[in-house]
Amino acid sequence: MLFLMSTTNRSLVQTGEKTEESAIRLEAVARRSKKVERRNRNLQAKCQEFNTEYGRQFGLAALEPFSKAVSEYIAEESKPRSQMNGRPHSFSRFAVGIPPTTIVLFTLQSVINGLSMERSLVSVADTIGTLLDESCRDGVAWTTDVRVRVGLKCVELLERSVPDLIHTQLVPMPGQERRKTECHIVPTEKTLAIIKTSPEKVGWAHPFFVPTLTIPDAYESTHASPIVSRVVNAIQATPWTINRRVYDVALTEKAGDKDVRAASTMVLAKDYLDAEQFYFPAHLDFRGRVYASPSLLSFQSDDLGAALLTFPQSEGKRLGAEGLSWLRQHGPNLFGHGVDKMSLSARESWGLFIAEGADDDEFNVHKVADNPIGNDFWKQTDKPWQFLAWCFEYSAALRHPEGPENFVSTLPVAIDGSCNGLQHLSAVMRDEVGGPLVNIRTAEDFEDPEDVYEAIANKIKGMMEHEQDPIKKAYADAWLQWPNGLSRKAAKQIVMVVPYAAERYGATTNLIRDYLDEASTCPWNTHSKRLMGRYFTDLAFEAVAELVPSSLLLRDWLQEVSDTLSKANLPIEWRAPVTGFAVMQENYKYKTKTVQATYLGKRFSPSLRIDSQTELSPQGQRSAITANFIHSLDAAHLVITMNQLLDEGVGRFACVHDSYLTLASDMDLLSRLTRWAFVELHKGNIMESFFETSCAGLSEDVREHLRGSMPEQGGLILTHVADSPYLFS
Repeated sequence: MLFLMSTTNRSLVQTGEKTEESAIRLEAVARRSKKVERRNRNLQAKCQEFNTEYGRQFGLAALEPFSKAVSEYIAEESKPRSQMNGRPHSFSRFAVGIPPTTIVLFTLQSVINGLSMERSLVSVADTIGTLLDESCRDGVAWTTDVRVRVGLKCVELLERSVPDLIHTQLVPMPGQERRKTECHIVPTEKTLAIIKTSPEKVGWAHPFFVPTLTIPDAYESTHASPIVSRVVNAIQATPWTINRRVYDVALTEKAGDKDVRAASTMVLAKDYLDAEQFYFPAHLDFRGRVYASPSLLSFQSDDLGAALLTFPQSEGKRLGAEGLSWLRQHGPNLFGHGVDKMSLSARESWGLFIAEGADDDEFNVHKVADNPIGNDFWKQTDKPWQFLAWCFEYSAALRHPEGPENFVSTLPVAIDGSCNGLQHLSAVMRDEVGGPLVNIRTAEDFEDPEDVYEAIANKIKGMMEHEQDPIKKAYADAWLQWPNGLSRKAAKQIVMVVPYAAERYGATTNLIRDYLDEASTCPWNTHSKRLMGRYFTDLAFEAVAELVPSSLLLRDWLQEVSDTLSKANLPIEWRAPVTGFAVMQENYKYKTKTVQATYLGKRFSPSLRIDSQTELSPQGQRSAITANFIHSLDAAHLVITMNQLLDEGVGRFACVHDSYLTLASDMDLLSRLTRWAFVELHKGNIMESFFETSCAGLSEDVREHLRGSMPEQGGLILTHVADSPYLFS
């Protein structure tokens, strides 16, 4: 018998008879995520390397010397004060009475869990101190200082007694590389060598939840209408299986050697190879967004993880003419390189060309499907593994003896929103200028889809070409002289974050990190990148304000509401349209506390973040409100769409927020319902509803001021969206 802990309840679920050879080896026990106090560092989701074979080996090897070191230290600290030198350590005052076996177990467990990763020494020490405090508490809870000092002493004793296991080193802090460092626990070379040669490798090294072999328990939301729970449960009940052809290629190509995540994904996929079908438990975040609880292998995974999944053969459907058309269009969307921005007819023509008209040995879907190992064409695409899965499916359909329309397809195909955040902001504002740029328009308005990122890039280019300031003109010339540097991709880095309340410094940093540093042809050094990035960002902000003005007006008003509520120390609460999902945003102030401690005989003064939990952070609230407002809308849009899809008899689908997945034969229906649901979502005055709910606790005069500053809506007619095939495509 095979047993698996369901992630939606904590009872063992018997999944049926399996032979020993085909039984799925699942060593990770999945648990439902739940929020815990921040000071506990989310202990329920800590890494589980302690339960691996090599983790147990490390624990057993360290047990004797570490236990001896702990016992000797406790004995020393238990002596009368008159026989000791210096002030007593926090350990002697708080932990000396704890059984040594408890100290040894919690320390080994906390250090070995996540051993293959670099982790902050302070965070591990705090975890150990928290475990010791909560397991043996007989009075007042330990303070943060005490928890950290006791935990540091435990790690120090381990490092001294088992020097081959770990060591500590200073590393730059993310985002502050030039100014600050922090102490990390890292495995020794000997430890890493053992991990790398272990049969398990690092496949189970990170915290994750796993799919279930039975349909997860029903999800029930207490924050919204029943349709929300209905959609979540339909996603949970959608069966999946491993795409064996993709898995075989990934195994041959050694995809798991790329990094720890890829290795973990491949190990997990191997364990599900023989499962006829499995399911993904799902949950909602505080905005109503749907997330698959398993992260490494799910329909919301990275390219490799998503490509390893397909619907079971029993769930497949005959393509038909419409399904074949959608399957053809799915390939260009995965291929990228501008092909995904062409018109739908052009994408379909591209799909026909790659199947029938391509003479090149590589640029041919059948050549890829027949010999993926010897054909590198698919590796050069935007999403190579998912594109490979498409090649297998499309080639098989074209070769079906009764014609491609009669092929039973199981591959999930997707449609994505066109800069979905701006779509929702433009719809709320009825923005006649910005709306068409994100394809809120009829198909007759333009032959090809609009691309707001390309429009912003072209606007920036025009501004550079007409630059008059002598200093700025030097920057403009440098950008214009960089071949292909002033691109859609560069503009996208800014456009993606400006509506979400990004400041110029942060937007510039985003541009440098994700574009300039990644571009091998970038001609500038670090200092020049900052200057060029700042200039580009300034122009991008101007271009966004000109091309999508109403979106920024809405952003500014939302921030004003946030600032006003923060002054009253009130959280921001609202309900999503149609679904009624209750959203509460509360970001609290925090202070930094420096702990005076010693480690390995040296003075050590780490800084800890301590959250207020009572006083809201005005800046935190202000910077988060626009993004959370938008995400509550895209979450509601998904629910409305999928609820109607269920009413139409289609129950197999998934999502990656603003990307909707289903079978190709059902995609025509899903596309129409997506547009219908967008109109349904936005047909009311969402700003007015948000105001009434969020500002209910304010005085009447303050409310009137905020109502008076509410931006006016434009004249965009949303019903045109029903005829806009590029809203989601």
